[in-house]
Amino acid sequence: MTAPRTSVLLLGAGFSANFGGFLANEMPGKLLACPQFDDELRELLHSYDNRGGFEAALGDLQTEARDAGRPTPRLLQFLGALRSVFDLMNREYKNVPFEWQNDRAFRLGTFLTRFDAIFSLNQDTLLEQHYLNDNVGLESAMRWSGPCLPGMVPNGPAPLFEGRFLGPWQPAAPPYSVPPRMQPYFKLHGSTNWHVAGSDEIMVLGTGKPGIIERFPVLAWYFQQFRQYLARPNVRLMTIGYGFADDHINEAIASAALGNEPRLWIVGPSGMKTLNRLGEHQRDLMRALRLKVIGESTRNLSALFGDDRVGHADLMRFFS
Repeated sequence: MTAPRTSVLLLGAGFSANFGGFLANEMPGKLLACPQFDDELRELLHSYDNRGGFEAALGDLQTEARDAGRPTPRLLQFLGALRSVFDLMNREYKNVPFEWQNDRAFRLGTFLTRFDAIFSLNQDTLLEQHYLNDNVGLESAMRWSGPCLPGMVPNGPAPLFEGRFLGPWQPAAPPYSVPPRMQPYFKLHGSTNWHVAGSDEIMVLGTGKPGIIERFPVLAWYFQQFRQYLARPNVRLMTIGYGFADDHINEAIASAALGNEPRLWIVGPSGMKTLNRLGEHQRDLMRALRLKVIGESTRNLSALFGDDRVGHADLMRFFS
């Protein structure tokens, strides 16, 4: 007897780019415009132009801080600039249309409710502003009672008129679980509005991401959940806007693929060619993943969930 299908979604920066969010290769130019950046930080950032970009530059400062045993002024300046860029994106998302269709069958929100779990590598609040609300129950024909951020609890009141998921959040006390009939939204790398007891943001950026994840029990549990969902029998994984640039994520997907799961559908301008970006040390992973690809969609979300009925019908084959 065939096991029930499990549909998993993984979002990368390319998903938010459909709504104006910045991609990794755009971030250096945005950081340079921040007042926190002085000539010393500009020089550091430029030194990583062709060897890792802004996250490698941030990793340099993180290493410097670990050696010093405390956050250094340069690291704090860099993090302040990153917050400014994320604040700009989050602020402007309020004015961005999230749907290109009124017909429920072709709405992005309806599409998202079809997944058993949504994982995201994005720290912005795009989905908090436009998707995580009571419409999840309606769009899913009441399959879900609503969305949830497992393991997280509000830390204060939500902003007026902006949705209950936009206020500050902090980790709950373990053990963590997913409430029944709630669609889980796992932010694998934290979020701009998540804090530990009101202090620094819970955000995974820079180099050494697995080590940063282990510092936060809720994120370590999230990553464990990602592995467990991918290990389910008859699972399918769709990636939207993920550039396969995070080794720990690639390893988790490939590890599941080597165990005969999951089947993979890649959504993004480069489609399957995105796998070509894997480094030499991940060539075996690339071969394993290529054998699991069952489809690709290279058209923009505005087309797939707008007037492109052919592209939309093709995308929906993921669920069939």
